[in-house]
Order: sequence, then C-alpha cells, then structure tokens
Amino acid sequence: MKFKNCFCDLSYISFFRRGPLILRLVLVCAVAAYFPLAALPLYAPLGTASGALGIALRSRLFPHNADMGGMETIYEEHDGGVFAQNASYKTEGEGEASALAAGGVLEPEEFSVSTPLIFFAHTLERGDMIGNLAIKYGLNEGTLISLNGIRNTRAIQAGRALKIPNQDGVMHKVAKGETLESIAKQYNVKPEPLVSANELFGEKINAGTTVFVPGAKMNEAALQEINGDLFIRPIRGRFTSAYGWRRSPITGARSFHRGIDLAAPTGTPIGAGMAGRVTSVGYSPVFGNYVIISHHSNYRTLYAHMSSVRTRTGAYVSTGQTVGYVGNTGQSTGPHLHFEVYKNGVTVNPLQLMH
Repeated sequence: MKFKNCFCDLSYISFFRRGPLILRLVLVCAVAAYFPLAALPLYAPLGTASGALGIALRSRLFPHNADMGGMETIYEEHDGGVFAQNASYKTEGEGEASALAAGGVLEPEEFSVSTPLIFFAHTLERGDMIGNLAIKYGLNEGTLISLNGIRNTRAIQAGRALKIPNQDGVMHKVAKGETLESIAKQYNVKPEPLVSANELFGEKINAGTTVFVPGAKMNEAALQEINGDLFIRPIRGRFTSAYGWRRSPITGARSFHRGIDLAAPTGTPIGAGMAGRVTSVGYSPVFGNYVIISHHSNYRTLYAHMSSVRTRTGAYVSTGQTVGYVGNTGQSTGPHLHFEVYKNGVTVNPLQLMH
C-alpha cells in the first residue's frame, strides 16, 4: 500500500482535498495524534480541530505517554547534551523545568557529578589581577580569594603562588556543633558534594577543621571589602594626609593619624561613604562639627571638621547622600574633610576600602 508515502505523492494530497469527509477526518486524526503540526498542511480547516481531537484520543488510548502538564516531551541527543523539544514537560527540579520550558539543553550528567578538590599553582606576574585570573580559569573571583586566604587583593605581589582549583566554592572553618548538613544549608548547597570534594569517609567532622564547600559563594560584603570596593570617596578632594604615623600639623609631635584628610573648598557637599544609620551628630574641640554613621558588617565611619551638618541622629542615609559640608571647625589648619573608618571598633586604612 502506498499510504506510507502519501506526503511525497501528489495523488494522496489530492485525496485529502477531495476524498470522502469521514475518511479525511479519520486519517487526519490519525496523523494528528502523533504529528499534530504535520496534519495542518494537509487540510488546514480540518487539521486544527482534528489535531486537538487526535491528541485527546491519544491521551485516552496511551495514558502512559501523557504528561501531567500536557504534551509529551521528546528528547534527542544533540552535541553532547540532551535537547528537549517540548515546553510543557515537567521535571523534578524547578530550574530544570525552566530550562525545558525555554527549549534549553540539559547539561551532560558528568558535569554535575561531585569531584574531589584538586588544584594547580599559578605564579603571579606583574599586572596580574584576581578578577582577570578568575575569568581566565573560568572561576568565581571569590573562589580564588577564599582558597588562597587573600585579605586584600590590592596588596598581592608578583611572585606569589596561587592555588587554582578545579571547581568553584569557598573554604569554611568548622565551628563547634556544626555538621556537614548545617554547613551546606548555610551556603545553600547540597551536603553530598562536601563529602566528595574533601574526600571524607563519613558525615562526622571535627570542629576547627577547614573544609571546601563546592558551589558556595563568598559574601558580597566580604568580597567588596577584600577588593577595596566597600566605600566611595566622600568628596572629590585633594589628598593631603595619609592614615598612620605622622608629625601632627597642630602640635608638631609624632602621633597616629586615624584617618585620611581630603582638602576641598568650604561648603563642598560631603557624601556618606556607604549606606547606613547615623548614630551620632555633634561638635568636639578636636573634630569640630562631625557625623558618625554605622554600616553593615560592623563598620563605622566618621566625618569631621564640617562647616555645617545636614542630617540627624537616627536617620538612614544612602551611599553618597549629603550629610554635611566641608569646613574648618575644630583642630584644623584649613578647610578639609577628616575621614575615619572603624571595623569592629578598630581603625582601618580607608584607602584600602575605597574605590
């Protein structure tokens, strides 16, 4: 019988146009049951309705092929992956379902298999930057920072050997009472990869042990701190005095300068270095008019020698929002901003945290 070749034979196309209606309906339903779109060119007015009828009929006759969400998804191997042809297929994971809905390609199974942590060495050369190295090796910036214990990316020097891992993640020092499950939950990852990556023989782990958490990401605030991107410059002023030991311009004695000085004309607006809550506004013989702001991660900033203040205690300020104006109040030799940064109650060099 020639029917199996009807799509290539004009006589059978003619049959679909002029044959008995009942036979046309049966044949189009049969085609539409397995090839809904293929039925449309044969007889468009009839094909649309019969296509829907064919699908419904197939759901009745072959319920094991019918999805909870609608049509069956057909998978084909394609360039090393699996291609999903249908958008209505439901899978176990929501992320996987989203990929299928977009007609995406599922990653090969071996891509998601947990592997032990291995790494090789990269010796830093002049001009190397952590961000560029991360891109070069296909890793997150935080992975390189955490694995190598980098506290300040601006301070790394040529000649230092960095460990380059085979996967993304962060190092975690186990605290008393922590388990693999609680650590995984803290970083929003599964516990099984921790066992594989660290080649553990069980789920028991001792406090004080440092483990690698595959797939975990470094806290954004910590990443900004290490990269020196935590604060903005409060003013666009001229740098006049650094953080650290110096001879005091007021007394002439050697003293520790707890911040930096930026000279600018009186009345220049001073912006908050980072968003936070104003905890103190006042005047002192040393700092003149000042403002203190508390930020996340136990940071605090001081803005001193203002001509006037434009905020109040308890107010929330956004990054760059004006909190006062440059002045020459208190112990000062000219109009400037004295800017201090504290971390956990201890001064730190503002220049290492500003971008």
